[in-house]
Amino acid sequence: MERYACLNIPHELYRIDYPGSQTTFTSEKGFKATDTERTFGADDLHDFKQALESQFKWSCRDPVPFISLFSDQEHAENWGRKEPWRGNRGPDGSWALYVINAIELKETTPIFKLSSLVQMLKLVIPDGAQQHIQGAYLCLHRVPQAAIINKRTPGEIETGKCLGAGDTTCVSLIADRESRRARRLEEPDRYDYLGDCGDSDSDREMLQENYNSIFDRNIEDAWFSRD
Repeated sequence: MERYACLNIPHELYRIDYPGSQTTFTSEKGFKATDTERTFGADDLHDFKQALESQFKWSCRDPVPFISLFSDQEHAENWGRKEPWRGNRGPDGSWALYVINAIELKETTPIFKLSSLVQMLKLVIPDGAQQHIQGAYLCLHRVPQAAIINKRTPGEIETGKCLGAGDTTCVSLIADRESRRARRLEEPDRYDYLGDCGDSDSDREMLQENYNSIFDRNIEDAWFSRD
């Protein structure tokens, strides 16, 4: 299904690694989907559509060949802070945000934009996800370690620092975060993002969040200015 892959992609995409995610991560190989064998040829359109729709069905527990990615860093950070995978147990900070070089990733695997797939293939996505699909991206099978350019822990995100690819240099992200916040306020229609989607119960629950409410609450909580 290469013809449905994105031609124009963001320079960076984002992934939250957290306990219990079906998408696994190792420092040697990067991220791996639960099904790395399944491929789709020109005659497999029905199977391709079915696999995409299964990604978002709460009841489906079959292995999936896709890895879902955020296209907005702020949304990725905010979702990580919430730690919805822990239910009512409260946060414990056992997650990390990974920054992915999307241009490098595109050299190794197809990248799909969910909103384009929904439009072209008439995908049936749960009603709760309809308003959030604009910024979600999916890749097939893997995100290789070579495409990962940064890792940020919760503590580093809160203090406005990041861990460089060489694990040796921390740099301030305050100016970057303020710049992204300004762009969001100036162009609100561009920032309707789904982000992490379909890898587990918590991912599917996240699909139903009202992103505008999250954004408003984040400003009220001073998440953008505190660090």
